[in-house]
Amino acid sequence: MFLEFCDSSGRNRYSLACKKCSPLVYGDYVPVTMYAEGDTVYVDAELSAGQPDVPAVRFKRNELRVHPWNWDINESENAVEVVNENGIPVFQYIRKRHDYIAVTGIFYMPNGRILVADEDRAYFVPKFPSTAPIKAIFKYPSWKYRGVYVDQ
Repeated sequence: MFLEFCDSSGRNRYSLACKKCSPLVYGDYVPVTMYAEGDTVYVDAELSAGQPDVPAVRFKRNELRVHPWNWDINESENAVEVVNENGIPVFQYIRKRHDYIAVTGIFYMPNGRILVADEDRAYFVPKFPSTAPIKAIFKYPSWKYRGVYVDQ
């Protein structure tokens, strides 16, 4: 089992053969955890809308549990994407194979810094991006384009 998550050095792959993996750790703050049970890889993630102690998105065992009312979610059998009120992707979970998952997102750190983990790398930005640093994978609004990829 492999998980893909970008850090500041570029794309890294983590083996989930033995236990949980937390590719992003900032002191006590661990916004993303991945783990395998049998042949299934699970992702737990919590992202903030600007207040580090208040999760705007809560993703547990591959299911979206919490999100702001004015954000949109689109999904297919192999991907979940959450966009904010401006259509900027803030979280993506993409199952490339049954044993290979890629996660991207915009993460508020406890010190107020903002980390963007895109397809190629992870980096800090001084404020929340006004344009999408992460390419959307679905068309929106989801009520009209449920499960329809941008490239379809």
